[in-house]
Amino acid sequence: MSFFELSPGQIETAVADGTVDFGITYISSPNKNVKYLNVANFESKVYTTNKKFLNLPFEDIPFVVPEDLLDFNPQNIKNRDGWKDSLQKRNIKFKTNSLATALPLVEAGHAAIYLPNFLTKLFFKEVFFVSNPRKIKTEKRNAFLVLRANADENLIINKVAKCLRQLCSV
Repeated sequence: MSFFELSPGQIETAVADGTVDFGITYISSPNKNVKYLNVANFESKVYTTNKKFLNLPFEDIPFVVPEDLLDFNPQNIKNRDGWKDSLQKRNIKFKTNSLATALPLVEAGHAAIYLPNFLTKLFFKEVFFVSNPRKIKTEKRNAFLVLRANADENLIINKVAKCLRQLCSV
């Protein structure tokens, strides 16, 4: 079994050309050779392990962003973390090439991160929700399995879907 961290768009291409059997995404990137199976929903919010950030104006809070300038997607999302810059600008102090390299900066208290709510319990011992002063409505997202367009659901796909549902409901 192999696991790859790919960006939206790259996931669909890898599934379509058979490089991977399926993908998991929450930012769909249209491709006629794949289909999406909606398996769960979740919310993304701003989190930090540094209590001092809770007293700062939102625009002064340093963020870490797992950055990948994404291809066109219907959600008009530009970075892998799913933040919509059109809603509010943020103070990006650190840019990383993956979530795995962003998380230690948050754990060390150097930055805040925009993250799906279910991941916080997996990665942090103590984490704080950073409220947004503009009262931007929390965005609900869908988690999808990306399958080849002609693929049938099978036992493995059903098990992965069940695991994702359980993970997102934490």
